[in-house]
This record gives sequence, C-alpha cells and structure tokens, in this order.
Amino acid sequence: MNAVVERAEHSQVTLKVEVEPERLARATDKAYQRLVQRVTIPGFRKGKAPRKILERAVGTDTLYREALDFVMPDAYREAVKETGIVPYTQPEFEVVELEPEKPLVFKATVPVQPTVKLGDYKSLKLEPPDVTVSDAEVDEAVENLRQAHAQLVPVEDRPAKLGDQVTIDVITSLDGRRLSEQPRESLAELDSDKPLPSWANALAGLRVGDTKDVEDHIPDDYRDPNLAGKIATYSVTIKAIKERQLPDVDDELARSVGDFDDLAALRADLRRRLEAQKKTRAREQYESNLVDRLIDISEIEYPAVMVEQELDHMLREADNNFRRQGFSLEMFLRGSKQSTDDLRAEWLPRAERRVKSALALKELIKTEDLKLEPGKLEAELNRIVEDTPADRRAEARRLVSTERVRESVEQELLLRNALDLLDRIAGGEQFVELEGVQ
Repeated sequence: MNAVVERAEHSQVTLKVEVEPERLARATDKAYQRLVQRVTIPGFRKGKAPRKILERAVGTDTLYREALDFVMPDAYREAVKETGIVPYTQPEFEVVELEPEKPLVFKATVPVQPTVKLGDYKSLKLEPPDVTVSDAEVDEAVENLRQAHAQLVPVEDRPAKLGDQVTIDVITSLDGRRLSEQPRESLAELDSDKPLPSWANALAGLRVGDTKDVEDHIPDDYRDPNLAGKIATYSVTIKAIKERQLPDVDDELARSVGDFDDLAALRADLRRRLEAQKKTRAREQYESNLVDRLIDISEIEYPAVMVEQELDHMLREADNNFRRQGFSLEMFLRGSKQSTDDLRAEWLPRAERRVKSALALKELIKTEDLKLEPGKLEAELNRIVEDTPADRRAEARRLVSTERVRESVEQELLLRNALDLLDRIAGGEQFVELEGVQ
C-alpha cells in the first residue's frame, strides 16, 4: 500500500491511497460471500450461486463496490498511521480507480486537529472600564423601588392621564367588520414611553363612561398573515381609572421594602447591588474584548466541521431555553418565518468566534500549564449540589460524580483561570475571580 499526503486549507489534508490488486481481490472474495447471501438468483438456493453467475446477475461493478467495505476502511486506518496525521473526525472518501486486476486508488479528505499559535499575549494591555456607581444611579434605583411600591387608587373626578391604569371594555373591528359583538375587558397602561397596548395613550382625556374609537396599524410582519398590514379599529369604553400614589422617599419606604433601619441603609444596599451588577457586565465585556485581541494576534486554523458542530450545539441550547419557557425552537422559527438554515447563517459569525475563543483559551491553558488549586474542583462540585433545590440534590450528587460532568466542570474552572491570567496581564486585576492560579 502507498499513501501520499496533500495539505489543504482549513485544517484539512487529502490522503491519496493506492492498494495492491491482490488485496482488492481478497476483498472481492469477501464481498462475494456477503452478496451471495443477500441476492436471490433463479435456479440456485440462496448462498449457493457461483461467483460468475452472481456477477452476471448484479454486475461486476456492484461486486467491486461491495468490496470497498472490506478494504477501504482498513487501508485508510493504515494510511493514517503511516503518515502520522491526526484526524479530527471521519473523512469523505472518493474512489479514483476501481477496476479488476488493477490497484484500488482512493482519496480521503480528512479534517485534522486544529492548530493554534498564540501571539505575544503577555504584551496585551487594555484599560478596564470604570465600575463606580454614581449617586444619580442610586437615586434612579430608589425611584424604581418607589414606583414598584406605588398604590393604585381609584379616581372619578378627573379624566385619565399619562401614568394611570385604566380598565376598559374593547370591541375590535377589522376592515369594518366586528370580530366580536361582546366587549372584552382589559387593562390599559398609559405611559409616555411604553404604553400597553401600544395605542393606550390615545385614551388620555377620557372620563369613566366615555367611549372612543382608536385606529391602529397592525405591523406588516405580524405573526398572523391574515391580519398583517391591516388597520384595526378598537371601540373603547372607560370603566375605571386608577392613579398611582407614590410613597415618600424616607425611612418608612426603606423599612417597607426590606430589612433596613433607614433610608441610608437602603441606599447603601442598592449601591452594593448596582456595583456587583456593573462589575459583572464590565468584566464580561472586558474579557470578551481581551479574547478578541488574543484571537487577532494568534494564528488559528480549524476544520470547518467544528463550526458546524458549534452551530448544532447552539441550536440545541436555543431549543432547551425555549422549552424551559413552554416554547420550542420550531415554534420560534414558524413565528419568525425563518428556517433552520436561516438561523445557522445568521449565527455563523458567532459560532466561528466561539470556536476560535475556545481554541485560543485551551492553548493558553496548555502553554501556561495552568492547574487548579488542590480541592478547588471538589469545592465547586459541592457548590453545584448545594445550589440545587433540596428535592433534586440526590440527582445532582449522582451527576457530579460522573466523569463527564467532573471533566466539564474542571474545564470551566481552567477557562476561568485562563481569563484571570489575561485580566492580570492586561491590567484588569479587579476582574480576577479565582485566586492562586498555578
């Protein structure tokens, strides 16, 4: 047997393999033994037809194609061993020459393991963002709490205005035809920025008992094509108006929203929460930018199949997330008038970035020989169990004891170590999460 390697782009190689005629002949003998058991030939019991009779019945080409099952996989494995290539996944085969008494020649296009050559990551520098929380941001958080604890109080001596909640009866008409003769009771939120429904602010100025027809354009991309792009008319009758009465910003507000002695304690708690949220968002963006820079200065090659696998994973993630909400990816695609291929095309840049990020960080872990502190893995596995609801902890303990989950969690912690290392190098020490990178 003879094998020649031709390097190609995108972490692929082409193996051209030539197999001796004698070996192909032995494979055709095996192919005959298998085919003769499957093919019914008049005048012969199954499995008893001579080879020449079988060949006339099915064709010599069919016999030799059947022989490929016996010779090509073994020849490919031998060629891989002989040439020293490291396949990433299964190859695509192409038969170049297949004739009796001649060598079998075939090509195998083989995706091989990705290669990563990191750039000078130790020179990466990136100014970390400011994560301090201003007094104005705390004031806004207090106001949000105040709005959330407002009391809805009925009013009858004035018309509705922005900020009110209004109980209404609605009859909807489309193209001049009522969709129902009976009104439907609903709530409308009059809000200058986000009215609900979108036409609710048109009710400002109406009193209890007043009726008004409101027209609204249904979006062209509405999920129901029978309604998309049409003009709906809503006949609205005001049944009740309620205004929001906001509590005063004082110590009593602090005590009513939590275990706080006074307003100062509430503001201090809100500041801590805002700082934590701001730091989390800033860290995610900072590290995302760092990894982008690491990718930019590195040479990363990988087989295209890695991106396809990542897209498969992203679709499964999306479907799982939808199902947790009582939905599904299929329902989403129908509603958005998209196909799976549309979504794959849309997500392709993100999938490519995820593959490059994973490869670059994995190479960084290898280059720096990053290790976990003793006991760190067990501590994280115990935390996962403790964070699981009590009625599911037994199952969680079983899962974290499996090798697959342990390896997955260990890899996540090592990736965190790699990001911490980049944080320190680039000047973002404030975002380091794990201490004691080894």
